[in-house]
Formats: sequence, C-alpha cells, structure tokens
Amino acid sequence: MERILSFCSIAMRLASCGKQLKTMDSQQSRSQERSWTSLKSLSWSYATGTRKIQLLFIGNAKQPQCFKKKTGKQWGFWYFSNKTAWMTGEIFTNVMETLNAEFQKDGIHATMLLDNFSGHKWQKNKISNIEFILFTPNLTSHVQPADTGIICTLKAHYHQLTLLHSLDCEEAEEDDPFAIDLLTVMQLLAHAWDQVTPATIAACWRHAGILPSSRAENVVKPVAEPVA
Repeated sequence: MERILSFCSIAMRLASCGKQLKTMDSQQSRSQERSWTSLKSLSWSYATGTRKIQLLFIGNAKQPQCFKKKTGKQWGFWYFSNKTAWMTGEIFTNVMETLNAEFQKDGIHATMLLDNFSGHKWQKNKISNIEFILFTPNLTSHVQPADTGIICTLKAHYHQLTLLHSLDCEEAEEDDPFAIDLLTVMQLLAHAWDQVTPATIAACWRHAGILPSSRAENVVKPVAEPVA
C-alpha cells in the first residue's frame, strides 16, 4: 500500500500586468484585464504520505521572463509548457519515463492511480517499475484521494504563503503588493506542498475508501492540518 500513488492536477489562472502576475477578482472590469497566464500544477504522493514527489508544472510560456534565461530545471522545477498549459501525451510520457528511471535506481515498484484522461499515455516498453490503473469514467471525483482534502490543504497553505508574500511587499513599499511573478508562484506552491503532512495525506486516502480495509487501519491516524 505504501507504494500506491495518486496523480492529480490543480489549475490556476493568473492575470499578467507587465512583468508581474496577480490573481484577478471575478468582478474586476474587463478594461483592467491585460492578459492571462495559465499554470497547471500536478501533485502525487504515496498512500501513506511517506513520500511526496515534487510538483509538476505546466505553463503556457516556454521561457517566462521571470526565469531570467534559465530553464525550469535550472530553477529546480519540473516545468513544461504549451499554448494551453494542458497535460499532453508527450509531457506525460516524458514525466513517466523520468519517474520510472528514478524508481529503477531506487529499486521501487509502484502502482499509480490515474483518471481516465486522453493525455495519460505512456510507452509500455519503457515503463518497467510503474503499473497504471485508470479510474472508471465519471468515478474520479468520488474516489480520487487528492479530491478528498489533499488539494484543498495544498491550496490553503499556498494562499497563506501568498498573503505573507503580499505583506512583505507592502512593507517594502512596492507599487503593487499583490503582484507576483510566475517563478514566485511556483516557489510558493512547492513550499506549500512541503507543508502538507503525511498524516493528512494518509487520512485523505483512507477517506476515499479505495484502500484494502484490512490494511487501512495501519495507516497513520488523521490529524487536523494546522494552517496558521
């Protein structure tokens, strides 16, 4: 059970004003909107929460200005891009082969649960250490562990960090304390992911009700996730 993984995406839409990005209020007038930057963050973790794989980011800018001519990898991130900031078969194949190589190196064999999405494609002859199980269509929202609280907790930590970031910008007397660039968003999300505890992840998996009941009792007991 420890090596059962779940894979889920978190979509974000940010409005850009010059070189900066900020979340747009739904009631803001169209005249104030400049352009949009989309970012999709994808999270995955073991059922026990004992291992969290780094977030995968997909943006619609191949070389964001805030990267300062560096690649996402050079900044320490798993970053891909396309016009729609959407998961594609090519990206998924690339990521799974990279992850499989890491598992091979560590001697790990894992099972990964996926929603039934057309972009989830892989080359069977290149994947030796990961077994994929697809959820039945229309069932994902009922059995996806990430939807039972993992994503909600990640977002809560992220929003707390963005608020603290805005307060720091205000103290520094910056023109727009709520402006934030794409790189900072990714850094805050990565930090937020680090703050999601194994106990919370294990509790969400148990709540999804898809683990063998005879073994679920051995999972870490659920605790309240502190978000100060």
